[in-house]
Amino acid sequence: MKKIAIFLSVILSMYIVKAQNPSTLGKDFWVTYMPNAWPSSDGDPNLTLIITSMRNCTGTVSNPNTGWSTSFSVTSGIVTNVTVPLTEAYTRISETITNTGIHVESTDTISCYASNFIDFTFDITNVLPTPTLMEEYLIQTYPSSYECEFAIVATEDNTIVDITLSANSAGGHYADSTFNVTLQRGECYQVLTNAEFSDFSGTRICARNCKKIAVFQGNLCANIPGGACCCDHIVEQSIPTAYWGKKFVVTTSSYRYNDVIRVTALHNNCQVKKDGILLTTLNAGQTHEFTMQNSEDAVYIETTEPACVYLYFTGYDYGGTDGDPASVIINPIEQQINEITFGTFATNYANYHIVNIVTETTHVNNMMLDGTNISNSFTPVAGNPTYSYAKVTISPGSHTLVNTSGGFLAHVYGLGLTESYSYSVGESTIDLNRQLYVNDINASILSNGTFACPNEPITFDAQIEYQYTSIFWYFNDGQFDTGRVVVHQFATPDDYDVTVLIERETHNCFNNFYDTIYTPIHILPIPTHTTNATICPGMLYTFNDSTYTEAGIYIDTIPSTGLCDSIDVLDLSLEDPPMVTHPSSIYCLSDSFAIVYGDGFPTGGFYTDTNGLPMNDSIMYFNGQAGVYPFLYSYIDENGCSDTANFTISVYPEFEQTFFDTICQQNAYNQHDFNLSADNNSISGDFTYTHELTTIYGCDSIITLHLSVSDLPDIEFAPAPERSMLSANEAVQFNNLSDINNHNPYDNYMWLWDFGDGNTEQTTDMSAQHTYGQWGRYLVSLTFTSNYGCDNTISHYVYIDADLEFPNVITPNGDGVNDMFAIKNLNPELPNILTIYNRWGKKVYEMENYQTYAKDEVIYNKENGFAGENLSDGVYFYTFHYVGYAHAVDYHSTLTIIR
Repeated sequence: MKKIAIFLSVILSMYIVKAQNPSTLGKDFWVTYMPNAWPSSDGDPNLTLIITSMRNCTGTVSNPNTGWSTSFSVTSGIVTNVTVPLTEAYTRISETITNTGIHVESTDTISCYASNFIDFTFDITNVLPTPTLMEEYLIQTYPSSYECEFAIVATEDNTIVDITLSANSAGGHYADSTFNVTLQRGECYQVLTNAEFSDFSGTRICARNCKKIAVFQGNLCANIPGGACCCDHIVEQSIPTAYWGKKFVVTTSSYRYNDVIRVTALHNNCQVKKDGILLTTLNAGQTHEFTMQNSEDAVYIETTEPACVYLYFTGYDYGGTDGDPASVIINPIEQQINEITFGTFATNYANYHIVNIVTETTHVNNMMLDGTNISNSFTPVAGNPTYSYAKVTISPGSHTLVNTSGGFLAHVYGLGLTESYSYSVGESTIDLNRQLYVNDINASILSNGTFACPNEPITFDAQIEYQYTSIFWYFNDGQFDTGRVVVHQFATPDDYDVTVLIERETHNCFNNFYDTIYTPIHILPIPTHTTNATICPGMLYTFNDSTYTEAGIYIDTIPSTGLCDSIDVLDLSLEDPPMVTHPSSIYCLSDSFAIVYGDGFPTGGFYTDTNGLPMNDSIMYFNGQAGVYPFLYSYIDENGCSDTANFTISVYPEFEQTFFDTICQQNAYNQHDFNLSADNNSISGDFTYTHELTTIYGCDSIITLHLSVSDLPDIEFAPAPERSMLSANEAVQFNNLSDINNHNPYDNYMWLWDFGDGNTEQTTDMSAQHTYGQWGRYLVSLTFTSNYGCDNTISHYVYIDADLEFPNVITPNGDGVNDMFAIKNLNPELPNILTIYNRWGKKVYEMENYQTYAKDEVIYNKENGFAGENLSDGVYFYTFHYVGYAHAVDYHSTLTIIR
């Protein structure tokens, strides 16, 4: 209870006022830019911040780690574009800390969007203000032939971020592994996948100690669906998992044939329904994908656990020539906003700009766009008519959406010839359904709170309609509790503000993912009279015509005409049993025991011996008689309660013990409380050791050890030759150079050869021969074992080379046969360099320490092998320098590529 009290004191000091709902409007933002099909023949990306506001304001965009800064001003209703230099914000490298975090600050609330533009490959994301950032994220990306990617921006120094990947990274981190990185304020850490069609969906990112981080996700250039032309850069800022919801309306894109929808679950057993029909059940981090035809217009998605939903534009040859891949988060219904000013992005390729809007059907009549009522544009969602949607074509520039009676959600997108962008115009975290009931009455209708009497049980019920981790109750009387339904009694008349904190999600620290509910409780004074009494066990106590024999608090209620009855309280206690805490009960034969009245017992009693006779103060010697001596202590306390306490004195003897043992030379010995290191046993012979010890009973003992140390010879051998060619098929002679002249000639001994290739030979001969069937480096060991079981081992390496065999033709057509340049018998541990030239002598490929090789009809290290990527069919020339175990050689030949 003490730990809970301390914890809640800290939490309540942080949330003494109701938390504000985070939204995409703010004054402080962090952003970075991820690779956009870079390097590109269409030039470097143009990095732009799109800023809008409902009021005139100014601000700065800066990189705090490089010193770069620029200022901006925003006019209400007009889009402001700020160009950001590539060197300040473009994060190119995977798994490297970079100073590419951009900080945006303004004098008033703004909406901020980040555009990453190259001709025909470009996307935009809205940027979350710093106060809305959290510490936990779950990534969703799209698997494509180009890399998936995500980037992390730290907003505070010493931010430790734990990353659990769902796919292998380009930097060598593996799927399902967790690693961490420490970032300072404004530093970035980007991660890319290492293979085609890898997917970072389900990757979990969590900053320790409540540190806020910004996370961006997407693809360098995604084909959607896989194989459809053409690819396009996609990017979205990841939404903290605390903001995920369960209800979504997904609207298809105008001027498009179809869209791809992906749903990622936060928790296990998440059922996903589309228009009331179960699509699938997901576990935490899993993603479900389906396609919506343009004819569907809008569907209602509902999940049983929090989830995130993204809409992906498809490639132009799959979804329509006006448009190309882009992504946008579909915000949950629970995160509706009431007003937002946003901007479009003007390019030479965007033919249309459209905003898709979702609102509750009952609020359609109050939906305004740039001051004009657009209620006639809305259509009820077929799968759930509670909601309606509209798809409105808008002009380039700044726009304002307002709903004067309710909330709405919207995303904007632009379409052109093989070009598109899309982003959410804004979102907010609103209070979900939560009600507090006091004694089955909704506290919201109790304008003056609840009145009760002291010690009257009051039932508090927090009825929560959303996912939560835990509920904490603070009763303002020094008491705390947890759980959805709790019962509490207030002992003292007073006015109490009861607070309930609902932890909305599970996180690695406590933060503002708490909803707070308050209700006043008024405890009225009540006349109370308390009687305190103590009795002995077995006695009777009469109180208000009732008798009691057990300790406890007994309450009689005296009826009253007021709200609270008066109370008569009996606080009855029983006399405690004797405290049997004699200072010692274990002795040795040479000790004496002094009897002292009251020694460890309540005063006022007396001792008796084994025969029940009273004992005076005396000293007892045990005179060589070990055993157990019983005593009894009797007393009567000040309350007249009597009792007896039995205790015993245990007497133990001293003793001696002798051990005989044998060990091998240079071995440690750790038995019978002797700790002899290997240095103690460096020479052979017979040795005697003694210990004077104290037993667990405190009695002295002597232990003697007679230890015999058996010797070992020095052993050595030499392989001849140490390095050889497999093609020579020669046997390696192992010459035993061991010196056993000083070894006892009457001892039996054995030699064991381990040739390092799985073959062994046990012999009494000194030397051995062995022929190896495979190239490689082999660790050969020679073990000498004596008849005492003492052994000594020495090891040396031998090196076997094999002639290399090279293919002169490769057919990289993906059929799995002869697809790459695999060198037979190549040892990938030895240095080499492969260089390939075209027939005009131009170098087209070079690799140091080339790893792809064939052995026993198996090709190893395919992922880094040469397969003629980006080269046409034809004849090429190559050189291969190789430093083998036995010799170094240079190979020169031709290679034909045929697909």
